[in-house]
Amino acid sequence: MLLALVVGSGLRTTMLCNELRAILYDPVWFLELITLLLNTALKYHAIMPRIVHFEVPADDPNRAQDFYKHTFGWKFDKWDGPMEYWMIKTGEEGSAGINGGLSKRMPGHSGMTNVIDVPSVDEYCQKIQTNGGQILEGKMPIQGVGYFASCKDTEGNKFAIIEMDKNAK
Repeated sequence: MLLALVVGSGLRTTMLCNELRAILYDPVWFLELITLLLNTALKYHAIMPRIVHFEVPADDPNRAQDFYKHTFGWKFDKWDGPMEYWMIKTGEEGSAGINGGLSKRMPGHSGMTNVIDVPSVDEYCQKIQTNGGQILEGKMPIQGVGYFASCKDTEGNKFAIIEMDKNAK
Protein backbone atom coordinates (compact mmCIF):
# COMPACT_ATOMS: atom_id res chain seq x y z
CA MET A 1 0.00 0.00 0.00
CA LEU A 2 2.82 2.41 0.86
CA LEU A 3 4.65 1.51 -2.36
CA ALA A 4 1.48 2.15 -4.40
CA LEU A 5 1.06 5.50 -2.66
CA VAL A 6 4.65 6.53 -3.36
CA VAL A 7 4.96 5.17 -6.91
CA GLY A 8 1.43 5.97 -8.08
CA SER A 9 1.27 9.47 -6.66
CA GLY A 10 3.30 11.21 -9.34
CA LEU A 11 4.23 13.89 -6.81
CA ARG A 12 7.28 16.05 -7.15
CA THR A 13 10.14 15.41 -4.71
CA THR A 14 9.11 18.04 -2.13
CA MET A 15 5.51 16.89 -2.15
CA LEU A 16 6.66 13.28 -1.86
CA CYS A 17 8.83 14.16 1.16
CA ASN A 18 5.89 15.92 2.80
CA GLU A 19 3.65 12.92 2.09
CA LEU A 20 6.22 10.51 3.58
CA ARG A 21 6.68 12.76 6.60
CA ALA A 22 2.90 12.70 7.16
CA ILE A 23 2.92 8.89 6.92
CA LEU A 24 5.74 8.59 9.45
CA TYR A 25 3.93 10.85 11.93
CA ASP A 26 0.58 9.03 11.52
CA PRO A 27 0.61 6.16 14.09
CA VAL A 28 -1.52 3.84 11.92
CA TRP A 29 0.64 4.30 8.83
CA PHE A 30 3.83 4.13 10.88
CA LEU A 31 2.81 0.78 12.42
CA GLU A 32 1.91 -0.53 8.97
CA LEU A 33 5.32 0.52 7.65
CA ILE A 34 7.18 -1.06 10.59
CA THR A 35 5.18 -4.29 10.21
CA LEU A 36 5.97 -4.40 6.50
CA LEU A 37 9.69 -3.88 7.12
CA LEU A 38 9.86 -6.47 9.92
CA ASN A 39 7.93 -9.06 7.91
CA THR A 40 10.23 -8.48 4.94
CA ALA A 41 13.33 -8.87 7.14
CA LEU A 42 11.98 -12.08 8.71
CA LYS A 43 10.99 -13.45 5.30
CA TYR A 44 14.48 -12.97 3.86
CA HIS A 45 16.16 -14.36 6.98
CA ALA A 46 14.04 -17.51 6.70
CA ILE A 47 14.66 -17.84 2.96
CA MET A 48 18.35 -17.03 2.85
CA PRO A 49 20.40 -18.56 5.67
CA ARG A 50 24.04 -17.46 5.41
CA ILE A 51 27.44 -19.02 5.87
CA VAL A 52 28.56 -17.88 9.32
CA HIS A 53 31.55 -20.09 10.10
CA PHE A 54 34.05 -22.44 8.47
CA GLU A 55 35.96 -25.39 9.87
CA VAL A 56 39.46 -26.54 9.01
CA PRO A 57 40.31 -30.19 9.76
CA ALA A 58 44.02 -30.76 10.45
CA ASP A 59 46.19 -33.84 10.83
CA ASP A 60 48.56 -31.69 12.87
CA PRO A 61 46.66 -28.74 14.44
CA ASN A 62 49.88 -26.95 15.51
CA ARG A 63 51.35 -27.15 12.00
CA ALA A 64 48.06 -25.90 10.49
CA GLN A 65 47.89 -23.00 12.96
CA ASP A 66 51.47 -22.00 12.09
CA PHE A 67 50.60 -22.10 8.38
CA TYR A 68 47.52 -19.89 8.67
CA LYS A 69 49.15 -17.52 11.21
CA HIS A 70 52.21 -16.91 9.06
CA THR A 71 50.42 -16.93 5.71
CA PHE A 72 47.30 -14.87 6.49
CA GLY A 73 47.91 -13.46 9.97
CA TRP A 74 44.93 -15.36 11.44
CA LYS A 75 44.68 -15.62 15.22
CA PHE A 76 43.85 -18.83 17.12
CA ASP A 77 42.30 -19.18 20.58
CA LYS A 78 41.78 -22.53 22.29
CA TRP A 79 38.07 -23.16 22.81
CA ASP A 80 37.02 -23.96 26.37
CA GLY A 81 34.67 -26.75 25.32
CA PRO A 82 34.39 -30.52 25.47
CA MET A 83 36.75 -31.14 22.51
CA GLU A 84 40.13 -30.00 21.22
CA TYR A 85 39.14 -27.01 19.09
CA TRP A 86 40.57 -23.58 18.26
CA MET A 87 38.52 -20.54 17.27
CA ILE A 88 40.00 -18.72 14.25
CA LYS A 89 39.81 -14.94 13.95
CA THR A 90 40.33 -13.95 10.32
CA GLY A 91 39.81 -10.19 10.63
CA GLU A 92 38.53 -7.32 12.70
CA GLU A 93 34.88 -7.03 13.76
CA GLY A 94 32.87 -5.05 11.25
CA SER A 95 35.05 -6.01 8.29
CA ALA A 96 33.81 -8.31 5.54
CA GLY A 97 34.33 -12.03 6.05
CA ILE A 98 33.69 -14.75 8.61
CA ASN A 99 35.65 -16.45 11.35
CA GLY A 100 36.12 -20.16 11.76
CA GLY A 101 37.48 -23.04 13.76
CA LEU A 102 40.23 -25.65 13.56
CA SER A 103 40.19 -29.19 14.95
CA LYS A 104 42.02 -32.48 14.70
CA ARG A 105 40.87 -34.25 11.53
CA MET A 106 38.22 -36.90 12.12
CA PRO A 107 38.21 -40.03 9.92
CA GLY A 108 36.55 -39.32 6.59
CA HIS A 109 36.71 -35.51 6.86
CA SER A 110 38.64 -33.68 4.17
CA GLY A 111 38.69 -30.05 3.13
CA MET A 112 37.18 -27.01 4.82
CA THR A 113 33.53 -27.09 5.80
CA ASN A 114 31.25 -24.07 5.50
CA VAL A 115 28.69 -23.79 8.30
CA ILE A 116 25.29 -22.24 7.51
CA ASP A 117 23.15 -20.64 10.24
CA VAL A 118 19.55 -21.91 10.08
CA PRO A 119 16.55 -21.26 12.34
CA SER A 120 15.89 -25.01 12.78
CA VAL A 121 18.27 -27.94 12.16
CA ASP A 122 15.30 -30.32 12.04
CA GLU A 123 13.50 -28.26 9.40
CA TYR A 124 16.59 -27.80 7.23
CA CYS A 125 17.62 -31.47 7.46
CA GLN A 126 14.22 -32.24 5.96
CA LYS A 127 14.66 -29.57 3.25
CA ILE A 128 18.14 -30.87 2.40
CA GLN A 129 16.84 -34.42 1.92
CA THR A 130 13.75 -33.28 0.01
CA ASN A 131 15.98 -31.40 -2.44
CA GLY A 132 18.35 -34.32 -3.07
CA GLY A 133 21.02 -33.72 -0.42
CA GLN A 134 22.16 -36.09 2.30
CA ILE A 135 22.50 -35.87 6.06
CA LEU A 136 25.91 -37.31 6.93
CA GLU A 137 25.71 -36.83 10.70
CA GLY A 138 22.30 -36.00 12.17
CA LYS A 139 21.42 -33.31 14.67
CA MET A 140 23.79 -33.20 17.62
CA PRO A 141 24.11 -30.69 20.44
CA ILE A 142 27.17 -28.52 20.99
CA GLN A 143 26.93 -27.58 24.64
CA GLY A 144 26.28 -23.88 25.14
CA VAL A 145 26.36 -23.18 21.37
CA GLY A 146 23.49 -24.89 19.55
CA TYR A 147 22.60 -27.86 17.35
CA PHE A 148 24.72 -29.02 14.43
CA ALA A 149 24.37 -31.45 11.49
CA SER A 150 26.80 -32.44 8.72
CA CYS A 151 25.40 -32.63 5.21
CA LYS A 152 26.24 -33.18 1.55
CA ASP A 153 24.69 -31.34 -1.41
CA THR A 154 23.65 -32.88 -4.74
CA GLU A 155 27.19 -32.37 -6.12
CA GLY A 156 28.94 -34.19 -3.28
CA ASN A 157 30.09 -31.03 -1.47
CA LYS A 158 30.11 -31.30 2.31
CA PHE A 159 28.72 -28.50 4.46
CA ALA A 160 27.16 -28.13 7.89
CA ILE A 161 24.16 -26.39 9.38
CA ILE A 162 23.86 -24.90 12.84
CA GLU A 163 20.92 -23.71 14.92
CA MET A 164 22.20 -21.33 17.57
CA ASP A 165 20.86 -22.12 21.05
CA LYS A 166 22.91 -21.32 24.16
CA ASN A 167 20.74 -23.79 26.13
CA ALA A 168 21.88 -26.76 24.03
CA LYS A 169 23.24 -29.66 26.11
